[in-house]
Amino acid sequence: MPKGYNTLNSPYGRKARVAAIETGQPNIIDWWFMSREERAKEVPALNPLGKIPALVLDDGTLIVDSPVIAAWVDAQHDGVKLIPKEGNERWAVLSLEALGDGLGDAAIAAALESNRQEGEKSQSAIERNISKVNQTLSYLNDLADEFNDPPKMGEISVACAMGYMELRGVAEGWRERFGNLAAWYERIQKRESFKETAIPEGY
Repeated sequence: MPKGYNTLNSPYGRKARVAAIETGQPNIIDWWFMSREERAKEVPALNPLGKIPALVLDDGTLIVDSPVIAAWVDAQHDGVKLIPKEGNERWAVLSLEALGDGLGDAAIAAALESNRQEGEKSQSAIERNISKVNQTLSYLNDLADEFNDPPKMGEISVACAMGYMELRGVAEGWRERFGNLAAWYERIQKRESFKETAIPEGY
């Protein structure tokens, strides 16, 4: 069975896990959930970028980065695809996935900078990344009524990024400002795939 390297609080790793459940393949990957120390020690030997998730197939092939791992998961089944094979719908789904990943990037950057000790943190960097978060949420709020149901890879990426954003308290008050997006987020969190991959308390 392919082995995946992951952490319980990664929005990108969660995306791959949700994709597996949504495609009816919950056990297609044997996930190893790593501590911060284990990640620092083990992952660079697999992925020179030191990033997770990372996936090692049975023949030793390494697959890195969540969009590629999610695409691999989607290629392993014959049902309705999370990433359409062709046409404008394919590019719309992939673009929404990229927006979700970018939202996660900005939320992580803002959270990490905020957690630095006084004198080391950059308020301008925090504000810049929170601005990216809010701009993206505003854009997604206008699109929310058109989101796919059941979700495709774009919606999965967005929801996973928003889960991390809420966990770290980035973009406080976003639900009041972006009502359409908040209503959609509440609905998608009720899906079994999101319940099973929810980030545990304390992470």
